[in-house]
Amino acid sequence: MTARPAIKTVHAPARPAPRRGRPTAARAAALEPLILDAARALFLSRGYANTSMDAVAARAAVSKGTVYARYPNKGELFRAVAEERLAAWAAVSTSSYPAENGLDIADSLLKRALGTLDIIRLPEVQAFDHMVLSEAKRFPELTRLFLELQHRSFTNVMAEEITLAGRGDGSPVADAYGVALVIATSLISWFRMESILGEVSREAGEQFAHRLVSLCLGGRHSW
Repeated sequence: MTARPAIKTVHAPARPAPRRGRPTAARAAALEPLILDAARALFLSRGYANTSMDAVAARAAVSKGTVYARYPNKGELFRAVAEERLAAWAAVSTSSYPAENGLDIADSLLKRALGTLDIIRLPEVQAFDHMVLSEAKRFPELTRLFLELQHRSFTNVMAEEITLAGRGDGSPVADAYGVALVIATSLISWFRMESILGEVSREAGEQFAHRLVSLCLGGRHSW
């Protein structure tokens, strides 16, 4: 059984002592990860509604003006956090299941489906899911933003894999993104529904991925 991939969270460097005056170039470059790291921690621990820009500034040990200069409102700050984490999760998926030349389309689809499920199962990903879904009534735009970014991230990675495999077996895929969207959406939706009932085992995920890929391959002629 393949071990669950470990996601690499790049924490911001240790906070330097506060200084007066204009920050150096090195200090300015370090501000963004400081702010995003602080915001991520607060969003996950307090929720979106209970996280203020003032609290983010305090946790990051920067001024409110520094935060607002980069992110004019909390929505933009959340978008930046979501995009940074989604990029990190996608990097884990591609490093754990790198694209390979010579795989047929069936093996490529299954590999990417399993990689997607491994990412969805990560505690941090589930924590973000829980946070945005619990805030859906009060902040529907927040939920919509995160889900759209999440689907796009997973779908793009899968579409690249499908395109590569189609070229490799001499049967180019005309709508790789459409096929990837169906598979990614099915995987995410299935996992969320199963999670309501309890913990989803890796074995259950593998069984669902095999069934889903088999069904999609049955309609290969329409791709």
